[in-house]
Amino acid sequence: MKSISLVSAPWPLYNRPSIQLGALKAYLDKNLPEIKTHAHYLYLTFAARLGYALYETISTGMWRAEVPFAALLFPEKKDEAARFLATRLKGTPFYRSLDPASLSGRLTEISRCLLDEIKWDDYLMVGISACLGQLTSSIYFAYEIRKRAPDSIIVLGGSACAGKMGLSIVKTFPVIDCVVNGEGERPLLALIQQATEGRKPASTPLKGVVTRQTKPEEIDAAQISDLDTLPLPDFSEYFRDLASLEAKKHFIPRLPIEASRGCWWKGASRSSLPAKTQRGCAFCNLNLQWSGYRAKSTGKIRQEIYALALRHRTLSMSFMDNSIPYTKDVRLFEEISSIGVDLRLFCEIRAGVSLGVLKSMARAGVHEVQAGIEALSTSLLKKLNKGTTALDNIELMRNCESLETMSLNGNLIMEFPLSDQKDVDETLRTMDFSFPFLPPKGISFWLGFGSPAWSNPMAFNITRTGNHPFYRHLFPKKVLAGLVLMIQGYRADKSLQKKLWAPVRKKLAQWAESYDSLHTGRLHEPILSHQDGGGFLIIRQRRPGNAHMIHRLEGASRRIYLFCESQRSLSEILGFSDGIAHDKVLAFLRMMEDKRLMFSEGDRYLALSLKAGGCRGLK
Repeated sequence: MKSISLVSAPWPLYNRPSIQLGALKAYLDKNLPEIKTHAHYLYLTFAARLGYALYETISTGMWRAEVPFAALLFPEKKDEAARFLATRLKGTPFYRSLDPASLSGRLTEISRCLLDEIKWDDYLMVGISACLGQLTSSIYFAYEIRKRAPDSIIVLGGSACAGKMGLSIVKTFPVIDCVVNGEGERPLLALIQQATEGRKPASTPLKGVVTRQTKPEEIDAAQISDLDTLPLPDFSEYFRDLASLEAKKHFIPRLPIEASRGCWWKGASRSSLPAKTQRGCAFCNLNLQWSGYRAKSTGKIRQEIYALALRHRTLSMSFMDNSIPYTKDVRLFEEISSIGVDLRLFCEIRAGVSLGVLKSMARAGVHEVQAGIEALSTSLLKKLNKGTTALDNIELMRNCESLETMSLNGNLIMEFPLSDQKDVDETLRTMDFSFPFLPPKGISFWLGFGSPAWSNPMAFNITRTGNHPFYRHLFPKKVLAGLVLMIQGYRADKSLQKKLWAPVRKKLAQWAESYDSLHTGRLHEPILSHQDGGGFLIIRQRRPGNAHMIHRLEGASRRIYLFCESQRSLSEILGFSDGIAHDKVLAFLRMMEDKRLMFSEGDRYLALSLKAGGCRGLK
């Protein structure tokens, strides 16, 4: 009986196996043990042969990643694609040294060698995973595999072909027999069972499968209701391929971990967005492939982490979730801590995670978090429907800064079409208080297909949408006309937004420079820290150029300040300071704010300094 092939083409991160291939292979092996499933991590071999540094440079830029194989797919676009690639390489080590023609030659040669090593006509079906930055490479390999296996069924799936995007792809590229919409386990299983009976994908409609005959309103998905029933992902072929490389190319990979699917905030949020606009963050299109939200149990997550660590002898892992579940309490992280090994974990979180939970995460081995900061203006956060406030974000930044073993990455979205002067003024004010903490990365707003802003553009001051103009450098005009793609262009008052946000960009650069200058040398203290003397508190405020300031708080002032290490309402503070005149408490709070030692929003206050030396221990 013929086998099944699962393929991941360039350009995923080379140092971790594909969660899509690992999960699908394990599921198919469990449910179709009589049919062999092989996973082909083509991107790993490409990375090794191109060189890891060059591969990483290309793979970490979405537009850079789509260019090289577009030039191979459409030779008539190679010169234009080469010029475009040069613009996207600015600021990288390969800006002047990389010759696009030479790169195309190397990719062609590596592709030919890889493809010729595999007997493609042994496969009944080839499933190709296409996520961000993988569309052109996936289509290219589909055509090359078709040349070698004209009778194999070629299926595309992944976030790059969710919904109407997938329908446009299957209609535009005849080499693709069908597209899986949403998660792939159940649809792919049904497709294989259908194929073993000699039936083609379009012969009988299948839930979650999109063919050229599918109407837009007929696009649906077939999901696993209970994620605890899924088998442990199988990454064995990634590690086999890694072991086959020459010794100097070996490395210890990071493993992907999946704790949930979908976005709990999208389902739980009380939308602050305009009427007739879908829920979730206004800019986000990360969950198009899922309907609703599901999470594995804490015990299941613990079991998978432990089993994968033992099987693959590695301790570095990344949660692939858009926002890791169970951040309202410590259950998950206590489970992980109980494994008793020194893990190094990455995960994505939302603001609102308490310091207690962050400490539990750190004890479990979380060394890096990506937080959905997005804005330092509460009015803008409301327009983005984040469900958080500037104060929430400042508190998260402060708490992560206090944990010496955990680094925080976050983005600051600028030039959102609904932004106004109030949003910018609030952002600039908040930044005045944020200088002691690691600055977020400033990014310009981009419009994602399927996001609330795309779905209801007029509500966001967007007058027209369509595929991003950059795609013109990659696809011929006739091909592009039939495609619906992930990054969308739009018309709005972009010049006004750039002008509005110019002061924020300037101040963000100053913030980064200030933070870096105060964190030079082998040892450094927090920029804003305190030492507790029992009856008094010493606060040290470090500034660039050695213009440091020292503050001392005595008695009640010390107690109130420490009480506000987590955000407190004015009524809570007044209740805590019972016996002290309210006007004196208010005067103290104003003084702390004037000195940038506390931040307030509405009637809520937060002390900003960290315990000197960080959170010594994580108890």
